[in-house]
Amino acid sequence: MRNIFLLLFLISQTLSFSQQLSSKKFTVLTNNIEINTEGLDEIVLETSEDDFVSIFLDEENSFAHHIITSEKNGILSIDFQPEINQKEPVFRKFITERLHRASVKIKIPKNKNLTFLGDEVDVISKSYQGNLSVFIDKGSLSFNTLKGNLQLHLYSGNVFLTTSEGKINIDSANGSINVNNVLESNPYQKTLTNSLRNLTIKSKKANIVLTSK
Repeated sequence: MRNIFLLLFLISQTLSFSQQLSSKKFTVLTNNIEINTEGLDEIVLETSEDDFVSIFLDEENSFAHHIITSEKNGILSIDFQPEINQKEPVFRKFITERLHRASVKIKIPKNKNLTFLGDEVDVISKSYQGNLSVFIDKGSLSFNTLKGNLQLHLYSGNVFLTTSEGKINIDSANGSINVNNVLESNPYQKTLTNSLRNLTIKSKKANIVLTSK
């Protein structure tokens, strides 16, 4: 029994000390930002109240990710590259290999063109005031109220969003399309006010829940 309590204590201490917190804040001049979500479980997007990009990384893993930024051809790229420590103790590695939880909150000035790239990740946009393009394989995506154009390509997952304007084009071959609590046939198309704004979703089997005001 004593050995069991000791093991639980060691696990608790390991999980506590393995959490990594890091942040980065900087100004950006370009209007185009590309975010690589590889290695992340969740990314939360907010509109910045100033001219700074602020990134807050929180992960339960002893192998910390580095926040890497670079700019080329007018595109600011943001990546999260993991640090691999080959000297990590076997016991610690056994525990942390089961915990690859890394989440990011990012605040970006309004009216930027944002592109998200990745495999499997959850994206929560708190009504970001700009254009969004998302190209991922799988995830749970919540955009709240759209304030710009949306271009979304994913294989499977769940999508939640609200809009009151724009051209809507949704194609989810083997998924479901629910608009204002009504199940619609695929593909779904509709034009609301301000037809210059576009909402395009293409998926193989994602479930789309749209609230159209």
